[in-house]
Amino acid sequence: MNKFISMLAAACTFCVVAGSAWAGQTYVGVNAGIMTPTDSDYSFVDDAIGYDTGYDLGASAGYKFNENVRVELAFDYTKADADNVVDMDVTDGDVDTKSLMINGIYTVPVGETVGIYGKAGFGIAEVELEDDHWSEDDTVLAGNFGVGLTFALASNVDMDLGWTYFVTEDATIMGEDLSYSDNRFNVGVRYMF
Repeated sequence: MNKFISMLAAACTFCVVAGSAWAGQTYVGVNAGIMTPTDSDYSFVDDAIGYDTGYDLGASAGYKFNENVRVELAFDYTKADADNVVDMDVTDGDVDTKSLMINGIYTVPVGETVGIYGKAGFGIAEVELEDDHWSEDDTVLAGNFGVGLTFALASNVDMDLGWTYFVTEDATIMGEDLSYSDNRFNVGVRYMF
């Protein structure tokens, strides 16, 4: 967790310094929403773990080069209850992820205050599976892509409504491979300096 915080702080510092050197705008943002994990394969069992709908909380720092192109560093925390667990010692479990992603975002304006954006990125994620008696985690590579709408609320404040598909490489949990991916539906606000 300390690595995630250190990297986010470094990105914020970079964005502030970059903003003073270039003609674009630095920004910070927050987002929240729901997420729906897809069933996880575990060991050699397909769909061994099912999940309930969970939540996603995030923060970002980035640089907006122009009205079309942005680059950001985004941290997200997700959590969902695990159910329908096959061949594992899980009675009341959940899965959570902590991810740090570098995203590129391209926005196409469709009006004075509205735009459609697409994004893609890569990074790292800590995937943790736990129940009342044990927990185990693994840090793995991750990727995401998504689309959404952005709205200018003021000259320096934007709001996003978006969908993101997030996926990691297999995490090693209790010595076996665990697949993980989810769909995220978020509302976000960005403040530009």
